[in-house]
Amino acid sequence: MYGIDKWRSTSGRLLPTGQQKIDETETGYYLVAEIVNILCDEKYLAEDGKPDVEKMKLITFDPVHHTYIQLGKTVGNAFSDGKQFLDKPSGKAERK
Repeated sequence: MYGIDKWRSTSGRLLPTGQQKIDETETGYYLVAEIVNILCDEKYLAEDGKPDVEKMKLITFDPVHHTYIQLGKTVGNAFSDGKQFLDKPSGKAERK
């Protein structure tokens, strides 16, 4: 079993199942690991008990423009809204 401490080089090495992997690239570090628990303050939960990202006022970094962008409201439904653009026989998106 490999032990990983903070930023010790394990770059490019696959670790046994259940362990972590850290890749180092020119732009930074990437950590691949199994998520075993998620915590969310109750004030950020929707009525159904699931996390509500609109209540969280999340931000993300735009590396192209070097700005922070606030994530906003829901604009569509995954796996359904794009179906109108599919070519029915092939199941692939049409290009216009």
